[in-house]
Amino acid sequence: MHPFEPDDEPLQLESLLQDAAREIFRVEDFESFSQWLRQNFDTYCAPGMFDEGLAPGTVEALTGHLAREIWQFMPLPGNHFKPRPLPKLKPNDPCACGSGAKFKQCCQRLTGNFSLTLESEQVWVFAIPALQEFGLLEKAVASRRVPLEGLLEAAIALFDQNQLRKSAALLEPMVALEQASKSGSLHDYALNLLCNCYDALGFHRKKRALLDTLVEQAPKSILRGGAWQRLACILMDEGDDKAAWQAFQRAQRDTPHSDSLGVLEIQLLMAGGRLSEIPPRAEFWRRQLLRAGLHKDDPQVDLLKGFMEDPVGMMLQLSGAEELLELYRWIVQQQSTEVPPYQLEELPPIEGPDGQPAPAAMLIAPAASKSVRSRWAKVCPLYPPFDSVGHGFEELDPWEPELFDRWMGVLSRYPTAWNDIDILDDLAALLLDEQFWGDSAAQQLLERVLRRSRAIIAASVAEDTQLPWVIAENRPALRALMRLVTLLNDTGRKAQAVELSEWILRLNAEDNHGLRWELMDAYLKGGRDKDALTLAQLYDGDIAPQTRYGKVLALFRLGDLAGAEAAVRDAHTDLPYVARYLCLKRIRQPELDEFGITLGGEDQAWFYRDDMRATWDATEGALDWLKKLARSLP
Repeated sequence: MHPFEPDDEPLQLESLLQDAAREIFRVEDFESFSQWLRQNFDTYCAPGMFDEGLAPGTVEALTGHLAREIWQFMPLPGNHFKPRPLPKLKPNDPCACGSGAKFKQCCQRLTGNFSLTLESEQVWVFAIPALQEFGLLEKAVASRRVPLEGLLEAAIALFDQNQLRKSAALLEPMVALEQASKSGSLHDYALNLLCNCYDALGFHRKKRALLDTLVEQAPKSILRGGAWQRLACILMDEGDDKAAWQAFQRAQRDTPHSDSLGVLEIQLLMAGGRLSEIPPRAEFWRRQLLRAGLHKDDPQVDLLKGFMEDPVGMMLQLSGAEELLELYRWIVQQQSTEVPPYQLEELPPIEGPDGQPAPAAMLIAPAASKSVRSRWAKVCPLYPPFDSVGHGFEELDPWEPELFDRWMGVLSRYPTAWNDIDILDDLAALLLDEQFWGDSAAQQLLERVLRRSRAIIAASVAEDTQLPWVIAENRPALRALMRLVTLLNDTGRKAQAVELSEWILRLNAEDNHGLRWELMDAYLKGGRDKDALTLAQLYDGDIAPQTRYGKVLALFRLGDLAGAEAAVRDAHTDLPYVARYLCLKRIRQPELDEFGITLGGEDQAWFYRDDMRATWDATEGALDWLKKLARSLP
């Protein structure tokens, strides 16, 4: 919201003051301005502003009084941007309305009833557009007579005209460190606008340096609280949820009554996938604003009400992502439909990692899906996927309006698309488009799509049945589950990610994509050493440090030092660099290949160290034990 937006009143005061400034600057003559106001005053009045039956000359008296009041405070370019006040009327002076009567016998009684109670700072706000129109803005700023309100208005005008460097130059002194102790809402608005300038200019380091300076060196103040809020947004976008929440809490301590804290907390909750917590928090902040005196129809209050009712939809509306909003509404309409089980075509049993045969199957879509799938294939701009990441895009943007309308039209006409794992697989790929990276609302849509696939799989597949990845028809289902694991990890829901990973390994024990490695690390980081040992034993022939050295650490923690030593010697044969990379506190990064890793190479050892050395170091005595043992390794 513009910081100087006036309340709705019968008199269009903002327009009147802006036009008055333009007229005054045109000639800088009071009599000419007063005549102009008398002639044009009715254009700024709402119909019926004055009741019928007013005494003759009332409107003339009012315009005369308003002309004097506006003139009193208007900075005149011809007077070095200072006002040139008129002499104060004495009771026996001729009245300014031109009636010929004395002031005390004419308009004196009106001055209290129709006073604008203007101040010099307010008038400057409305003078800025006129100064810019006459090419006098830079001269006015250079005069050093423009108050904070006027400078901020000038910065807004320059920003709107894409003169970003000039706008930033005006704003930077307003948010300097020495301003913090006396800062108010205008300084906070200036900080927000300056950050927008820096973003548009690509000055991201400069923006971060400014915010870091304010939060580290400024005293408790509105300006520091605003800096903490913006820093929380940056940290949230970087995926550092813990630091983002800490910044939010510091902002709360600095500015507990800030109107923007509620929306910031909602953004953080959504980014962390904590959707169920948003409605009650939105209700809390809405009540806070109402207690602070805001009306129920205030935009901020209404916004929070929207988050209480539909957090994702409200976030999409705010972002202006019309295509995402349309897709979201379609998903919401389908979510309550019954989950249809797929048919299973039995396959020959396959050998699991434990050497035992296990039943295997291929997913067969319901017959009703064939028609919608063929129509979808004609409009979906994706290449057929081959791996767990999957999907390539054609050269055209699938979210470009014409293409979007084509594939969204199929979804709208055929709601049963929500029951087809292949189409859900494509929708997930569309939502993983790089333009939505870091978009918490798009992430919510993605999660709903992936969870629908999970629900279909759970309704179709028995606990002991495997869905081999080598069967192409099973890949969309397994890919959906893999993507859901990634999403859960990215949003800090590690326990859910571990539980889902365990199920995926039961479904596809071959684990063609190394999910067992992430699961092993999660077990060890979570202190689940017995589970880690069991997993390592299932994949005993694995040539990966996660399983081989994960087994070592699990055995060491469980007190089986002899078994741990044997595991190290066995692992060292295939992974000769891992022990050394783990033991050294500092080690130079080896040359990395952008196309992959070398099995048993230094690059593989480096990546394992980077992820797991802290876990080894946190295990008392583990690294010292490994160092001693490493001396005897070939």
